[in-house]
Amino acid sequence: MKSFIPLSALIQRFFLRRLVAPLMAFAVFCCLLAVAWRIHQIYQAHYLFAKGMDHTLSFWMSQANQTLRHLAWVREDSPTVPPLLEAAATDFHRIVFAEIQNLDGPYPVDDERARRILGLPLSFFPDKHEWPTLSVPYFSRDHGALTVGILVRADRWAAFGELKLDLLYRLVSGFRRQDPGKLVVITDRYGNVIYHPDENYIRERENLAHEPLIRAALRHAQPMDLYGKLEGRWIFANSWRVDPWGWVIIVGQPLVPVIAPVIAATITVTAFILFVTALLAWRFRIGLEFAVVDPIRSFGRHMDSLAEGRADLLGQAVSGEPTFLELAQFQEQFRKMSEAVRIREQALRAQGQELDRVLESISDGVIVTDTDSRIRRMNAAAEGLTGCNRLQAVGKPMERIFLFAREDGQAALAEAVSRALSTGTASHLTHPIQLQGHDGDLFHLAVRVAPLRDGFGNVLGVVTVFSDITEQVESRKRLLKSEQKFRTLAEMSPVAVLLYQDDRWVYANPAAEVVCGFSREELTRQNFWDLVHPEFRALVRDRGRSRQQGLNVESSYEMKIITKTGEEKWCYLRGDTTLYDGRPAGIVAIMDITSLKEAQQALAESERKYREIMESMEEAYLEMDLRGTVTFYNPAFLRLLACSPEDLHHRTYHDFADVSIVRRMELFFRDVLRHGKTRSLQDFVIRDARGRQKIIEVSAGVRRNEDGSVSGVRMLARDVSEKVRAEEKSRSLEKMLIQAQKMESLGTLASGVAHEFNNLLQAMSGYLELALKATSPEDPRKKWLSRVHDATRKAGDLVKRLLAFARPSDPHLEPVQINRVIEDTLLILERSIPRMIEVTKDLDPEVPTLLADKLQLEQVIINLVANSRDAMPPEKPGTIRIRTERITGKDNTPWVQITLSDTGLGIPEEIQDRIFDPFFTTKEPGKGTGLGLSTVYGIIRRHGGTIHCRSFPGEGTTFTIRLPGRASLPKETHAAFPRDDDGLEAGSGDSPNTVLVVDDEEPLLDFIQTALELEDFRVMTATSGEEALEILRRSNGSIQWVLLDLNMPGMGGRQCLDEIRSRFPHIRILVASGYPVHTLAEQPEAFGVTAFLQKPYRFAELVAILKGS
Repeated sequence: MKSFIPLSALIQRFFLRRLVAPLMAFAVFCCLLAVAWRIHQIYQAHYLFAKGMDHTLSFWMSQANQTLRHLAWVREDSPTVPPLLEAAATDFHRIVFAEIQNLDGPYPVDDERARRILGLPLSFFPDKHEWPTLSVPYFSRDHGALTVGILVRADRWAAFGELKLDLLYRLVSGFRRQDPGKLVVITDRYGNVIYHPDENYIRERENLAHEPLIRAALRHAQPMDLYGKLEGRWIFANSWRVDPWGWVIIVGQPLVPVIAPVIAATITVTAFILFVTALLAWRFRIGLEFAVVDPIRSFGRHMDSLAEGRADLLGQAVSGEPTFLELAQFQEQFRKMSEAVRIREQALRAQGQELDRVLESISDGVIVTDTDSRIRRMNAAAEGLTGCNRLQAVGKPMERIFLFAREDGQAALAEAVSRALSTGTASHLTHPIQLQGHDGDLFHLAVRVAPLRDGFGNVLGVVTVFSDITEQVESRKRLLKSEQKFRTLAEMSPVAVLLYQDDRWVYANPAAEVVCGFSREELTRQNFWDLVHPEFRALVRDRGRSRQQGLNVESSYEMKIITKTGEEKWCYLRGDTTLYDGRPAGIVAIMDITSLKEAQQALAESERKYREIMESMEEAYLEMDLRGTVTFYNPAFLRLLACSPEDLHHRTYHDFADVSIVRRMELFFRDVLRHGKTRSLQDFVIRDARGRQKIIEVSAGVRRNEDGSVSGVRMLARDVSEKVRAEEKSRSLEKMLIQAQKMESLGTLASGVAHEFNNLLQAMSGYLELALKATSPEDPRKKWLSRVHDATRKAGDLVKRLLAFARPSDPHLEPVQINRVIEDTLLILERSIPRMIEVTKDLDPEVPTLLADKLQLEQVIINLVANSRDAMPPEKPGTIRIRTERITGKDNTPWVQITLSDTGLGIPEEIQDRIFDPFFTTKEPGKGTGLGLSTVYGIIRRHGGTIHCRSFPGEGTTFTIRLPGRASLPKETHAAFPRDDDGLEAGSGDSPNTVLVVDDEEPLLDFIQTALELEDFRVMTATSGEEALEILRRSNGSIQWVLLDLNMPGMGGRQCLDEIRSRFPHIRILVASGYPVHTLAEQPEAFGVTAFLQKPYRFAELVAILKGS
């Protein structure tokens, strides 16, 4: 502890300081603190009263609503008006019932019926769409009091009640008697007065929403501290809203009566402190008393508070530094003592919280009541079992919780509680209490009652513990009914039924006496295995004892018994484990099968021979009755239908064939039955149990009864599916071969025509380029020539498409914008798509560039769009949608997804797996080759992509194509010439001197010679390979380029190319051809060729290659 100055030195220093100003400040501060504390007390009192009123009104209104709802449902089920409950008579002036006219309407009654039945207009119910609905308060002249109407709806009836507000008035009056200065006003959510100190406001049904204080309270749904004017007076008040009913409670007090005493006290205290301060300046004793005696007295007062358990006031006593040594020592001792008290209180508080958690965690309901049987506490389980809100139930009699229990249960519970309070003994109710929940379900509760004692053994109340045993009660009822049914059935059963426990028979029915010859009394004196034949006795004993132990053993078997007369009988036994008197027991049913055994032995030998014959047959043998149901069959028949015997139950041949085949079978069987003899072989198509189609060969004959009448048909059947399929496959392959030969011939013809057509287009295009160059830009004919030139280019593209269709080949890869390909292709197809079919596009501008063959992609779009068009009949046109989007592959590479969907007829599910097969088509002969989708599939696969089909009959088809995106072409596939449209102007710059042009087309030679000479080339021409070799031999190396056509008479272009490469290796060769020579075009260096041009080409491309050297 730190050192302090002596008391005498402290007193000496105290008198040297000025005391008047600090004491004045302290006096003012204390007065202000008193004012604040007084206001806080008033607000706290207002808050507690409003909260208590909220709890009381909520519980009261809820009970009133529940009572009305109960009466409305009782009226629903009763032809007469139900008698009023005691609670209804206590809480309501009157209750009336109204039948609902419009069940679908928002309100049960109209205004006329409301005035006639309820006695007030519907305008008194502002909240018509809320249930239950409350009226505004109104003054009832019949009862001479203010009331509020509640309307509650059931299904066809509504109940209306006028509340008695006596409870409300008594509560408010009691509060005002305790503090007459308080002002209490209660209104509904619209400001209509429910309670006011002035009864004239109540009688005149005043609305106080215009008052500023009331208006502020109505605006806020939460409790609020308010300050404002009410009836011309300044009021500070608290507001509280009673939900869900919307009533507002305002508790306030006028400002002047509160502030005036505080001001007077402030003046008085200030004058007193001034007086005391003046005396302290003159009198030493007064100062000593203030510095020493008063602190010691303060410690004494707080010591008393601590002894009373008010340790929370200790901090005020020890705050601040002590003024002298003795006081510091005393403060230190006081601090240690208070710390010990605080630790003890914390331990007690923790123990109480732990007890609270234990109480809330148990599954049984617990209710704690005082000596007046009023509820002090209930846990969550009790709230769940009774359905009562535990916050609202606190302070209410426990009888209210069990209001809907049966009267005998209520009486037994009240007697047990009374006994616990009077004698202090615990008790357990003999019979469970039956309690009806809010939803109408009936609960059975087991109740235990015990007294609650304090530390001295005095009874403070009662603890009631109850648990839900509804399931156990219902189980006992079901068990009793089950036992009664078992005894009735066992006594009437023709089969012997016996029950054994502890190795002794404990029950036997009359049939058991007949089977074994022993009476029931004789059986109960025997072990259960005594009557069993010795051959089976050990088996029966072991299994029976296992059943007595509750173990699972084989339930049924055959065995022999020895009757009372010594006769041996074969019996069929079926046993199981059950409970008897709460312990495991065995139960068996025994049937005498001695006669059956003898018959079985006689039939066994006959059946064995017949079975061997049937099972050894490869052909299916079966017998059918006149209804077509199979009555007998051999194993081969099951193998034929791929089914089990259970699959044939209640099934006929109608279930294994189509309708048309069934008609043929019926005619066949009728013919057999009519002629009464075996018919020759016939083929039928059936489906086995797995849905597989099979072709069977059938011969049939008549099956007769012993009296000679026809009873059905017997048949032999053989599976000939493989044989028929082989024949069909042979015919199909023959058709495919013929179709392939047709396509090959078409490809050969198309290639030849395309070559000649390309040569013509090349000449036309070339001369048009010369004409365009020779025409000035201002000449209008230049526009005409440009359009003709564009038409020749489109014709060249059309030839390429024909060649790609006639002779599919590897794709010629180049950068392709798929959106542009789709738009160009749709322009080509717009003439062939009927106008009734709508074509929509959703093209993503962010899709990556593809490295693909443009013509092949166009062919894909054409084939898919054509299929979608053909899938829409003229009487039901639809929509074709094409969508592109950018997607990401597994390795984060960009891909393009193309989705083409239609709203056509769709593809049947059974053929969707075959739509990409070559030559597979569902179109009529002559309208389809079956190669469209197979060609699409091949193109997509060659481009490294995938294609998927999703179709639903009657809804349409969707094809989804995914292709890998490419940033650019590989180096070796980049174009070596520009793509501008400036014609001959692209050939400016330095150029080689001499070019030899070899072609058998005179117009083409003339165009190339003229055009190249205009570009300052020296041009030589030849019309055959032989002539070209002769010119090269005489040129002495002056020729730098040879422009060579591959299709020429004589030695041909390919042989001429080989000769030039071997004899003149320094000359660069440019090959131009109208044939689709893709191998030469993609790898010209492998053939010794510098470059390749596909006819028709643009002259700018030719010049770019020649000058690019």
